[in-house]
Parts: sequence; structure tokens; C-alpha cells
Amino acid sequence: MLKRNFLIIAIVITISTFLTSCGNIKDAMHLDKSKKENSIFNDTESLNNEKYTSYIALDNFITGKLKNSLNYYFEKFGDTPEIKVDKNSDIYTGTLLEVKKIEVQESLKYAFKKPFFNDLDNYVKALDPKLKELIDLLDEADSYYKLKSYIDDDFVKGKALHKKIYLKYNEFEPLAKKFSSHFEVVFLDKSREDLENFKKNDFMIRYYALSVILKAKSLESELNNQGITCENISDLNIDKFKEKYNLLVQDTNKFLEYSKDLDRIEKEKLDPNFEYANVFKYRITDVKAAATDILTRAQNGNKNKNKDYGTPEYYTKKIKDAVYEYIKIK
Repeated sequence: MLKRNFLIIAIVITISTFLTSCGNIKDAMHLDKSKKENSIFNDTESLNNEKYTSYIALDNFITGKLKNSLNYYFEKFGDTPEIKVDKNSDIYTGTLLEVKKIEVQESLKYAFKKPFFNDLDNYVKALDPKLKELIDLLDEADSYYKLKSYIDDDFVKGKALHKKIYLKYNEFEPLAKKFSSHFEVVFLDKSREDLENFKKNDFMIRYYALSVILKAKSLESELNNQGITCENISDLNIDKFKEKYNLLVQDTNKFLEYSKDLDRIEKEKLDPNFEYANVFKYRITDVKAAATDILTRAQNGNKNKNKDYGTPEYYTKKIKDAVYEYIKIK
């Protein structure tokens, strides 16, 4: 009888242990599954941000350095298939194109990588060969003029290069416009989502860093909507401009205030040295100053004809410089 009781107790203990073990195994499996799901989510988010950041760099290059180089080139040699040469001009400076080909090529490769951005990826794929060919042609022209080879062959190669550059540019430009205009929509949509997340988590340094850029771009849109260029700044509707300008000033001051808060820097897991944000401060200061110059120039009746001072073109360049630094903030 005693043995039988011991046997029953042993069976009960065994069953209890087994059930407990099963419960632990299920908990462990659930925890492991949860960890994997979080890991997959984080990896996907990381890849998404990586691709997005790369496309920002690509857009900045196309609408910044490349555009400036093309404007300079066509100003020198004309925007028709046949080259126009002023032998007294400073053509020895080349095309002024600053480009790191490897970085551009890496950005273009993202069109073929997950996560896919649908239409945006298709625009980049169409852009890919045209952009590479245009860069190569400008690079070849750059060497040709810096070496003063046009003196050796009396512009024979220069004429041939010009025709190629002109034709390739006309193939490239509509594709570049499609990419940039579509990317602008993607950028604004994602930025609004990021703003909500920053505010939700009380990441006010990051919040105002991005908000300043959006306010600056809103002011840029106001200039575009009014059709304001360096030639007609005196036509600026100052009241409309100042409405958005004041918002830019407010957010700039807020960013500068929060970026001094060491506790917030730690809370937002920013680099303790905060190197990128320090550079970003300078870029944002430049943006605000450029906006102020536009206002001052408009109020003075566009009397100052300086190429950069108080122009929408210069203001846009400063925004792009700020965006380039913003994407480096980790």
C-alpha cells in the first residue's frame, strides 16, 4: 500500500513537472518568436531608413551640384546643339562638377534593393544610365578644358563633346524632374510621420531639427508659388512671406535652445559629442540668414545685385546643405 502511494505521488510530480516544462517551453517559444518579430521589424525599418537616406543624397546631388555644374556649362557654351565659344572667357576652369562617383552609383543601386519604393524605384532605374553617362561626359569635358586641349585641336573635341552633353542632358532632365518631384512628396510624407513620432517620444531636439527644415521648405514653396527669382524680388508679397518666415524663425530658436540641453541629448541617444548637430546648427543658421536676406532685399526694392545675397536660388542651396547634414544625425 505504501509503495502504491509513493508510485501515485511520483506520477503526479512527473505530470506536474511535464506540464510546467511545457508551459516554460511555450513561454520561451513565444519570447523567442517575439524577439524575432522585433528583430525583423527593426531590420526592415533600418533598411527603409538607409534607402530613404540614400535617395535624399541622390536628390541633393541632382538638384544641387549637378544642376549648378550644368548651368555653368551651358552658360559658357550655350544651350543649343552647336557650341558657342567665347575664347576670351575663363573656360579653362572646366565644368566645376564636384562628384564622388562611387556614392552616386551606390545610391542608384538602391532601386534594385528591398524594401521597394514602387514608383520612386522605377524613376531611379530609368534615371540610372542617363545620369552615369551625363556625369562621364561632364567629367571628360572637365579634363579637356582644364588641360586646355581646345587650344591643341581648335575645339574639335569640344564641339563633339558639347553635342553629346546637350543630347544626353535633354534625355536626362525630364527623368530627373519626375524623380525629384515624386521624392519631394515622399520626403514630406515621411517627415510628417517622423515629426509625430519625435513629439510622441518627447525627442524635441530631433523634432525641431526636422521642423526647421519643413518650415524652410514651406517658405521656399511660397517663393515658388509667387514666381520669385533673383530678377523680380521687389515683386515679393512681403506679408505672405513674413507669415511663414516668422514660423521659421520660431522653430530655429527652439532648436538652438533644445540642442544645448545635455539631458535631452542623452535621452534622445544622440552622439555625446553631437558633432553632426553642431554642423547642422551652422547650416540652419545659414538658412535663416538667407531667408532674412531675401526679406531685406525685397524691402529695399531689389537694389543689391549681388549674385547670392538675398536670392531664392541661394536660399534653396542652403536648404539642401541643411538637409544633407540633417540625415547624418544619428
